[in-house]
Amino acid sequence: MPIIHPTHLAIDFSVLSVALALIAFTLAGWGRLTLRLVGIPNARLIDCGTLWVGFTAVTAVVELAQLFIRIDWIASLIAVVVGLSVCLFDKQFSIVQSLKHLVGFFKTYQFGFICLVLLLVVWCLRAMGAPNNVDSGLYHFQSIRWLNEYPLLMGLANIHWRFAFNQSYFGFLALLNFYPFWGKGYATGGLFLLILSLSTVIEVGIRQALLWRWIVGGVLFIYFGYVAGTIANPAPDMAIGLVEIAMSLLLMRLAFATKISSQTDRDFATIALLAFTAVAIKLSGVAFAAACVMCALVFIRGRLSVKSISLIKVALLLAVATLVHSIRSYALSGTIMFPSTVFGLWQKEWTLQLAQIRFETDLILSLARQPDVMDPAGVLGNWHWLSGWMHRLPNHIAILFSASLLAMLFSLARVIKSKNSTDTKTLLLLYLPLLCSLIFWFLTAPDLRFLGAVLPIFIATALWLAVKQTQLRPSTLGHSNFEKWSILQALGVVLVLMVSFKLTGVRAISLEGWQAVPQVNAELKRTDSGFYIFVPGGGGFCWDHPLPCTPVFHPNLRFKDASWTIFDAEFGLYRKYFTTKTNPDPTGNQIYRFPLQDNPSTAPAQLSHP
Repeated sequence: MPIIHPTHLAIDFSVLSVALALIAFTLAGWGRLTLRLVGIPNARLIDCGTLWVGFTAVTAVVELAQLFIRIDWIASLIAVVVGLSVCLFDKQFSIVQSLKHLVGFFKTYQFGFICLVLLLVVWCLRAMGAPNNVDSGLYHFQSIRWLNEYPLLMGLANIHWRFAFNQSYFGFLALLNFYPFWGKGYATGGLFLLILSLSTVIEVGIRQALLWRWIVGGVLFIYFGYVAGTIANPAPDMAIGLVEIAMSLLLMRLAFATKISSQTDRDFATIALLAFTAVAIKLSGVAFAAACVMCALVFIRGRLSVKSISLIKVALLLAVATLVHSIRSYALSGTIMFPSTVFGLWQKEWTLQLAQIRFETDLILSLARQPDVMDPAGVLGNWHWLSGWMHRLPNHIAILFSASLLAMLFSLARVIKSKNSTDTKTLLLLYLPLLCSLIFWFLTAPDLRFLGAVLPIFIATALWLAVKQTQLRPSTLGHSNFEKWSILQALGVVLVLMVSFKLTGVRAISLEGWQAVPQVNAELKRTDSGFYIFVPGGGGFCWDHPLPCTPVFHPNLRFKDASWTIFDAEFGLYRKYFTTKTNPDPTGNQIYRFPLQDNPSTAPAQLSHP
């Protein structure tokens, strides 16, 4: 039974609630500003699509800004001021009307409103629990701390190779930290995206048939319960899953559209922007993102109410954001999309060793297939792992996937044999992103944590389209009867809520406010060059330990200064970088050396703050 501290809990819960509201209006402002820049009309009221655009814009701007500055409270304040200023001074946007519309919606669905409030309270309390994700201890918290404390340092992956992943989600969390004053962005960011995803389901579903609400909405609500059980961790796996759900929902709304409108324009632009965000958060989302954009192009059929120049502007924004993301990736490890070795810069001293990248890549792919074998050579290049992989697959996952696959085949067969309209057949394109993602996942790293939210989306889509093709539809069972069965619907909502709570883990909620991030005892070690670095004992988890910290100690790690050169011409500008390469330094620069202290309890001031 958790101990209850009413005062601490009330203060922390109030601050978290204010922070969530502040994030919402900040992202709304950035989203409206972005849509205005590309020439796409904004909505009069606050809407989820604009918030997703704002999320994409903020993460991209943070990636650009961190090339030059650290993401501390000043950067956070600037982001908030810009977002709120747009909301306050945009004559086309009414905060008051948005709030009135929200209140009116909740008055119409009073029972649903009560359930939602209860759900959100549980999610907030769950977010304040103690983090427990293994990768969060290895590098998630450390990635956020590097973003908060320093501008981009070249060769950072030489400290720990996982820093090479260059996941943009950490920049968003670092911005929410208001470093060094608050530091709770690691859980607040995931909580906000979860609430935004829930709101997107409601916004899209409110105009859909009852069948869609119960099947698609019900499945996703249950899945959100599972996600809520992980939001105390700053894991990109959760974030990319929620982004994929948002893309799927907007793609469905685009497919349902009977006429072209400003809503259609915004949905298409949002899908395109979120496709970049999905890949920037985690490379495993590339197949899903690309297929979603292709389907969106088919659904709009070139019919947008905006001029072509708006699409060109969207493409230019994506090109600039991709360029910045690529520059960051090169600076961190020497690769454009780690762990891929395509277009790698191996001759630079600050890059990772090519042999190391190939080994880590093979190890990731190997462990996803057969986690009990540490030698990739015995796993990759053959199919001997398949039987063991299928045996380790959880039974409930196998059953759900099989049922979804059968439902998909049934819906395909019904459409092919029937004389349904072209619009109905077009809906089958919704399977394309899911199948592309499943195939890409299975052929690369078939571990469930790399699948994102593809499985629940597949379940929801397949069941919905299958039932849609049968006679068991509201139109034949009597839609009016469904509406009158308020008791039955209420029981259904309660059932979904109970399953969601079960997956969330209500017993793990925090009733004493924010719980502390796990602490570690780390030894201060000195590299061969005289650089000090913390190395934790007992499992190798750094968590949120002061920098620099690494789970794996490299005796040959060096921190260097070198002049920028172009065609062998020096410009007097210097860059700092990490390296573990033992080859002679071609620039002839001296290695940073720091004297060993008699009794060092903290790391020496080796890295100067800006």
